[in-house]
Amino acid sequence: MAPGYNFTGLEDYQCIHILLKAHAKACHIYDEKFRAEQQGSVGIVIDTAWFEPASGSDEDKEATERGLQLMFGWFANPVVNGNYPQVMIDRMDERSAAQGYAVSRLPKFTDEEIAYIKGTHDFVALNFYTATYAQWTEESDLSDLSVLVFPDNAWEDTDPPLFRVVPWGLRKTVNWISKTYGNPEIFITENVYSNGGGLEDDRRINFYKVIFNMDVN
Repeated sequence: MAPGYNFTGLEDYQCIHILLKAHAKACHIYDEKFRAEQQGSVGIVIDTAWFEPASGSDEDKEATERGLQLMFGWFANPVVNGNYPQVMIDRMDERSAAQGYAVSRLPKFTDEEIAYIKGTHDFVALNFYTATYAQWTEESDLSDLSVLVFPDNAWEDTDPPLFRVVPWGLRKTVNWISKTYGNPEIFITENVYSNGGGLEDDRRINFYKVIFNMDVN
């Protein structure tokens, strides 16, 4: 992906760390200079898939939560609560030490930065595309997530193949965000269904019918 960098497991965390501080700075500037006159809202857009436990085991449930926290919570938890998810902090501390790093590859926020970032949102926006099963797996040097992810082959694919069509995944994701982050206002800013163009759009129509008529707790 452009610009073609091959991150080593350090730069990606540093990049997001700076991004989150920049987001907070932009929010505070808006509060100080523009909000009173414009009465606008500020939020953050976050991409995630839904992680569905591959079984009813405690390990797979743990893998599901870890997947969500290390994908969505990486951004949302600092903006809502001021710091990275605790499961992410603990995991990165442990993995970094095992890999021989003197400090965690996940940068630390100062107490002042935590207070500055916390609450810098009027809404949370979601880009959602698909879901995947999540299965607990042994530690791996290949991924900090260390979650085995795979689709159900029975799930409909798009044309051309892009993302598996899992409408209930969107509903479950929204419910999880609401329960995890204190029921924030949520905007869905992207939700993809690829059909290769044309006006024969029955599959996409059915996709949205399922979403808006589904009762998923």
